[in-house]
Amino acid sequence: MSASEESQTGDLGNIPTPQPQLQTTSSAHDSAEAQSCLDPRGDLCLEIGLHPAKSFRVCSRTVARASPFFDKLLYGDFKESKKLCPQNGNLGWAVKLPEDDPTVMELLLSICHGQFDVVARYNKGLNVKSLYDISIVTDKYDMAHVLQPWARDWLQSTLSSNNPKSSEYLRGKLCHERLWISWALGDRSEFQEIAKIMLLKSCTLRSHPNYLRYAEVLEPPEIYGQFDHQHPSSHV
Repeated sequence: MSASEESQTGDLGNIPTPQPQLQTTSSAHDSAEAQSCLDPRGDLCLEIGLHPAKSFRVCSRTVARASPFFDKLLYGDFKESKKLCPQNGNLGWAVKLPEDDPTVMELLLSICHGQFDVVARYNKGLNVKSLYDISIVTDKYDMAHVLQPWARDWLQSTLSSNNPKSSEYLRGKLCHERLWISWALGDRSEFQEIAKIMLLKSCTLRSHPNYLRYAEVLEPPEIYGQFDHQHPSSHV
């Protein structure tokens, strides 16, 4: 979520997103792992995920324009930057991103390179878990804006089909994922709605099935501190 989008969801603080562990290689990616060529003239190889990894041949400038993180990584003073990597005609510049999901990265990189046919796969059958996985990566690399043409429809179709009001428990309708998704993709109305539901339905007792926090899902910065302050039990 970009700084402008963050401001739309309230004063949530300026907590920086943890940076991924990145690795480089000085040789071309010549293994049998799957490779996708998003730019025939691409000068960079991104190796995504593990067991198996998937390699994407991309234009470094295109990726840098789409992501402030990658702009600094590829053209700044990091060891992965272009000026510190070997330059030859065999795509010697490569960056490994072992912690990222190849499927999600393929979506984002394809959009950046103008290959929108891959988006059609997500227009039907997108569920909360898939949208959550996408929002993790867009927040990590500050790339939510590349989804702007589709994000609203995805949010409406996905989140409306999982109405949290119909469930007794917060986990029953993935409320924690919904809260993160709406924050990361900048849906202010959905964020306010799900935050209100969680505040009213939650319990501050850790042993309760409706305990407010859920460690397996990312949290919008400082939001649970605000919940604790505003929770009805704190005013008893």
